[in-house]
Amino acid sequence: MTRRFPILLGTSLCALLLAATPASAQGLDMSGGGGNRGPIEVLADNGIEWQQSTRQFTARGNATATRGEVTVRADELVASYRETAGGGTDISRLEAHGGVRITSPNQTATGHDAVYDLDTGKFELFGAPARLVTPTETLTAKDRLTYDTVRGVATAEGGATIEQAGPQGPRILRAPLLEAKLVAAPGGGTTLSTVEARGGVEIVTPQETAHGSQGNYDANTGIATLTGSVRIVRGDNVLTGSRAVVDMRSGVSTLQAGSGADGQGRARAVITPDGAPQPGQ
Repeated sequence: MTRRFPILLGTSLCALLLAATPASAQGLDMSGGGGNRGPIEVLADNGIEWQQSTRQFTARGNATATRGEVTVRADELVASYRETAGGGTDISRLEAHGGVRITSPNQTATGHDAVYDLDTGKFELFGAPARLVTPTETLTAKDRLTYDTVRGVATAEGGATIEQAGPQGPRILRAPLLEAKLVAAPGGGTTLSTVEARGGVEIVTPQETAHGSQGNYDANTGIATLTGSVRIVRGDNVLTGSRAVVDMRSGVSTLQAGSGADGQGRARAVITPDGAPQPGQ
C-alpha cells in the first residue's frame, strides 16, 4: 500500500503532493490552462530528496508526476517549485531523466530526457529517439521534439518523420524539420491538422516516393504540396518539376512546371517500360 508524506527520504516508496496552477486534461497539458484543478502527485520507489536552498525536489527510482490524467514517468524527476503568497507551493518546471514517458488517455510522448515548463505548457524531449504518438499519427525526431501542448504545435528536429496509417499501407513524411499542428478531435482527444516540412522533404506512400525542397501537408484533405526541385518516383517511372500536389489518400500526383524545372521551365517525365534499361544505363 502506498503511504503519502509531505516529504520523506530513504524509503522504498514515498509520495509527495504539491499544489500547482490549474491544468488542462486535454492532451499532455499540465500547464494549468484547463479545468483540472487538482494537485500534482510525485511518487518514487527510492525516495524523494528536498533541496530547500534550490527549491527543488528530486524523486528517484520509477519516479512519476501525475496531475489529473497526465503522467510524467522517468528514472529520475527533478521538480522546481516556488512558494505562493498563501503559503502554498507551485511546481514551475519538471526535468525528467532516463526512460521518459509522458502519457494521457489519447497521447504518449517518449524519449531519454525531457524538460517540462509548466508555466507555458511546453516540453522538450531528447534522444532515444523522441516520439509523440496520437491515435492518428506518430511524430519522431532523432535530436529533439518540442511540444506546445497549449497551442497544439509539435516540432520535430533532426531526422524527423511523421507517419499515418492508411488502408493500403503507411504514409510517411520525412524532413530535417517538421512542424505539426494538432487540433481537438470531434470524439475527444486530438488529431493532426497540418504539417510544415523544411530542409529537403520526402513523402513515401505505398504507390510512390516524392522529393522536394519544402513541403506542407493538410491532413483534412490528404493533400501534400512539394516545391523546389521536385522529383516523383513510381516504380521505374520518374517525374520532375518545380511543384507537385500529392493526394496521399488516392495516390494521384499532379506535377507542375516552373522556371527551373528541367532547366527549361517544363515538367519532365521518364516512363520506363517493363524490362527496359533505366535512363543512363
